[in-house]
Amino acid sequence: MNRFFKVIIIGIAMLVLAGCSTRTPVENTKIQDNDTETEAVESEATEEITEDKITLENLTEEQLKAFTGLDADYAEFLEESAIHIHFLKSADEGVEIKGTVIVFQGSGKDSTALYIYDIEGEVIDARLDEFNGSIAPGWVEADYLFYSFSSMMEKQPSEESLDYDGEKRSEYEAMLRESFEGQPLYRLHEKLNIYVPVYRYESLSSPELLDTYMIVSEVGYTASTDVNVIYDIDGTIKRIYLDDSYGPGKQDPLKELQDG
Repeated sequence: MNRFFKVIIIGIAMLVLAGCSTRTPVENTKIQDNDTETEAVESEATEEITEDKITLENLTEEQLKAFTGLDADYAEFLEESAIHIHFLKSADEGVEIKGTVIVFQGSGKDSTALYIYDIEGEVIDARLDEFNGSIAPGWVEADYLFYSFSSMMEKQPSEESLDYDGEKRSEYEAMLRESFEGQPLYRLHEKLNIYVPVYRYESLSSPELLDTYMIVSEVGYTASTDVNVIYDIDGTIKRIYLDDSYGPGKQDPLKELQDG
């Protein structure tokens, strides 16, 4: 496992620790027993895994063709890096993953991509359609979308290229805020020399998004600091803040997005 893959796993794990889970929350239900009302806790039933369950691991080209109704070189799509888009729903304890869309962009010149729809590890549908970098909500009920652009990890800027000193984080953050808040997003892209983040968080109740870029440390060549950018849907930057790429002190990006 290379270092970049470890960082991706740690980043997603931090989201899970912040309350992101695929489990259905425990519900309080009332049971009538001999006219006596008692409180009982209904736990989630363990789903029985059957041979008929289609997962990403056993998905075949024939099954993809059956889902899409189209002939295509599906093996070529599956060789490409995937974008994972998680549909998150607010719950009593954080958020739940209600479903995931995995997008494989083709290697051709057109924008056709393979969309695979997954709920709790089971593939329930697939389709071929254009992909322009975002996805329309409404597939499942959700409050947020969480995009993971894992292939962009290796393209993140280094500390040296940005003249960044981790011991002077507050000064660097102040410089970024003074220079780019209120400005179009593309100007920060020019500074970072990258246009696609590692993670994106989108609120479906407000026209705001949060993109996370990572500054790569020269020591160990792993991400050291996140550059988090909250911006309006028109691309105007509202707020920039720096944070640890991972660790117990990392701030909750969904809360930061809510606070604006």
